[in-house]
Amino acid sequence: MPNAQTVFCLLLASLMPAAAAAQSHTFAALWSQLAEFTASDGASGNMLGYSIAKSDNTIVMGAPDAKIGSNADQGAAYVYVEGANGWSDMTQTAKLISSDGGAGDHFGISVYVCHNVIVVGMGPRATGSKAYVYVEPANGWTDMTETAQLTASDEVPGDRFASTVGISLNTIVVGDYENSSSDKGAAYVYEKPVSGWKNMTQTAKLTASDGKTGDLFGFSVSANRGNTVVIGAIQSGNERGGAAYVFLEPANGWKTTSQFNAELTASDRAKYQKFGQAVAANGSTIVVGGKGASGNGTAYVFVEPEAGWTSSTETAQLLNPLAKTTNCYACAVGVSGPQIAVGSPKSASTQGAIYIFNKPSKGWATTTQYGAKLAGSDHSNGALFGTSIGFDTQVAAGAPGGGSDGAGSGYIFGTN
Repeated sequence: MPNAQTVFCLLLASLMPAAAAAQSHTFAALWSQLAEFTASDGASGNMLGYSIAKSDNTIVMGAPDAKIGSNADQGAAYVYVEGANGWSDMTQTAKLISSDGGAGDHFGISVYVCHNVIVVGMGPRATGSKAYVYVEPANGWTDMTETAQLTASDEVPGDRFASTVGISLNTIVVGDYENSSSDKGAAYVYEKPVSGWKNMTQTAKLTASDGKTGDLFGFSVSANRGNTVVIGAIQSGNERGGAAYVFLEPANGWKTTSQFNAELTASDRAKYQKFGQAVAANGSTIVVGGKGASGNGTAYVFVEPEAGWTSSTETAQLLNPLAKTTNCYACAVGVSGPQIAVGSPKSASTQGAIYIFNKPSKGWATTTQYGAKLAGSDHSNGALFGTSIGFDTQVAAGAPGGGSDGAGSGYIFGTN
């Protein structure tokens, strides 16, 4: 493994073509790999890093194919906490499993962390899927089972409930893109009870008033500001091109509704474009991943108008710089302030990469010019680096095919 300060994989704005540099945000920073994360009990095929999230000094990664005891593919989530002297190469601080787990659960297929709360999703289960909530103990993260289980009151076993999850402050959102009760997909919102997280069904169920069978509403989810939820529906619309829906919490709290505040679509919408395959929201910016009109992949940027969110097409497109159709560009996205991270896990002979785009001084504009390209220092073919992204001031990246034994790994990158 590399030294924590090993510098690699960057494209400084000063090294970009003059036209690109002119479009870049005023800062130009050197990105470096700070640390690599593995599991102490990792084994080939565990898929550690299939999902990843970061908040403050905590990173959580899912390993949905990990074997627990004699249960194949039960899955686990691993927590990593930054040390007093910063990030360093490490195995997990804590391992999270479910109290009622079984073979084939694929627990960890989705994860999210907000401050001291982690939520973990799973794959479809014959007895019904759940989202699991973990609250950090007073003495810090330790190996544990869940604090609470979140379920849907109308879930049918085999649904895709908890395939995607998100948290913002006291709000958790859980996607169910193959919801059998409506056959269109749904998302469920959970508000933290006054007494703290406990086993519960949803506070509210969100659907789209213009939804149709097979929309896959809930394929991706993101929560923002504690009062905003973004839901991806990759096959919505008559041409099945996809959309992302914005819901704002009403003044009297979340209520079951199909009335969205805004429907975001691509200006180049086309059949089976998979617009909404990934969504991320931060402040006034929403990023939506899709295949784009060319099929090469595009990250679509939406900036909230002064009057608030309204149905619209994108402000700008962050285009695939490689112009290839096989790299899953924008299958993962992240946004933090004036920067957007776009994952391309199958680029460079499936090693994978993450592209960092800097907001120009005049605002987001369509471009192929990125400010930095990140990749793991020891990545190899099949690493699938960039399958998942966690982004605040630093970038956490999952590589479910990485690691020396193919168990999967994660990385953290920062700027000098």
